Amino acid sequence: MIDALTGYSELIRVASQPVTVTYREDGKARSYTPDFMVRLHSVPFALAELGFGSRTYVEVKPYFEALKIRDRLSRRFAALSEATGHPVVLITDLDSLVLDRQVRHGT
Repeated sequence: MIDALTGYSELIRVASQPVTVTYREDGKARSYTPDFMVRLHSVPFALAELGFGSRTYVEVKPYFEALKIRDRLSRRFAALSEATGHPVVLITDLDSLVLDRQVRHGT
């Protein structure tokens, strides 16, 4: 996934596990750390279609694993987005294939 993102000339920076937020779920304190934070000087169409903004937090999961925990991911993403004001995007193995193909073909 990172290889595909680094192929975009609009990329400024990728940071691994950039921030941790704490939130409450079912009366318990939970924490969440996204996999990456991506900064772009402009957002390519392919990334905008996935929900990217100029600064975006990214979680990478296999598609079928993400399906199993989609409610938990939704709560985590909402907490992070609320705390930072930036979008959170889930990238799965299926998205990675599309991103990689678009970068190689220059679209």
